Amino acid sequence: MATRITKPGSLGSDKPEPDTSDIPEAGKEWFDKAKLVLPKPEPFCLKPEDALAPAVIRAWIHTAIVLGVSEAKIAKAYAHAFAFTEWQKANPDKVKVPD
Repeated sequence: MATRITKPGSLGSDKPEPDTSDIPEAGKEWFDKAKLVLPKPEPFCLKPEDALAPAVIRAWIHTAIVLGVSEAKIAKAYAHAFAFTEWQKANPDKVKVPD
């Protein structure tokens, strides 16, 4: 489910607000609250202990390539994905699947 940005902002800015019409009703309340509490500039942090972290980084890389992100930034992401994968191989007892 992709969130599209199509409506002009209503919070006194000219920035558009996301179109939430494709978010299920149960998720809209969470989405509205999340807009108020997400830290800036990074909404979350990946840790090598998270079994999904390398895959998340690789998914970011694929999207970044399509969007034209600089090769230097993509190379750093590859390095992080590789380092996370190697750490997980060396520490399988510390790798956790998210709750």
